[in-house]
Amino acid sequence: MKTEKRQNLKDSKVYLIGSGIAGLASAVYLEKDAGVPGENIHILEKDSIPGGATDGAGDKENGFVVRGGRMHEMHYECYWELLSHIPSLEDPNVSVRDESYEFNERFVSNGQARLLKDGKKLDVSSYGLSFEQKTDFLKLTYVSESSLGNKRIEDWFDQAFFDTNFWYIWTSMFAFQKWSSLAEMRRYMKRFIHLIDGLHKLGGVMRTKYNQYDSVVRPMKKYLEEKGVKFEMGKEVVDIDFNLSADKKSATVLHLKDKTGIVLGKNDVVFITNGSILIRQLNSRPQISISNFRMSEIFHDPAGQFLKFSEVRYGFAF
Repeated sequence: MKTEKRQNLKDSKVYLIGSGIAGLASAVYLEKDAGVPGENIHILEKDSIPGGATDGAGDKENGFVVRGGRMHEMHYECYWELLSHIPSLEDPNVSVRDESYEFNERFVSNGQARLLKDGKKLDVSSYGLSFEQKTDFLKLTYVSESSLGNKRIEDWFDQAFFDTNFWYIWTSMFAFQKWSSLAEMRRYMKRFIHLIDGLHKLGGVMRTKYNQYDSVVRPMKKYLEEKGVKFEMGKEVVDIDFNLSADKKSATVLHLKDKTGIVLGKNDVVFITNGSILIRQLNSRPQISISNFRMSEIFHDPAGQFLKFSEVRYGFAF
């Protein structure tokens, strides 16, 4: 891997597209470890509040909406290291990491109503899987990812699988649908297989003191703003121009939905966080294509100047 040390960080502007946890973490480490002045870091967010799929909205009179929450475990070393530098909103002398640790010592996850139907608790002591479905489950963990190609989850399991307690627990916890990528489900299965015994009661999962927007996103935003980082809300990037050469691709212009543009200097850097499995059409079955992801306008690339993906789940820097 070729690396290049930049000597003129004070002359470099960094643009982070998206203010989800990846963008916020990037901003923290760019300022803290890479030495980029906070005022040179710009976070471009299409929405009015930060957080990506971890955002939140509402008030105590009308209620709150939080789109998603990440499953925390003690061995998330990079995540907890990040939050060890972020002061809690309630007590600036305590980090978000230590606040979360203390909370989980007092409150251990033990869900008593994991699934509800018609307002009544369902018995989830059994996942309801047949022998054949268990066999299919195990087979999926052993086959190679490359052999799965573009198969969907519904291409692997029988129809009855999607009426089991296991599927309802799985899809409500990880936001999968029948048409989601089978390869992605395999990755999650291998990643979380150690939690299978406790999934019906959320066993082994750590929580933040409040929802993750208030406990993680808001403290990170406050920390970054105090460092001079600029949050530019309502700025949706819809396209990127590139200067193509034989050995590299360099971003030159960011195009915004409001028809304005940001011209990039030779020392500027762009970080793209390009989508979320939580962003999807809720009422219809979408076509499996690049244009269904959050940064769809960027990655719909008729000119072929960017990269091609079967399912976008990664970030890139230019």
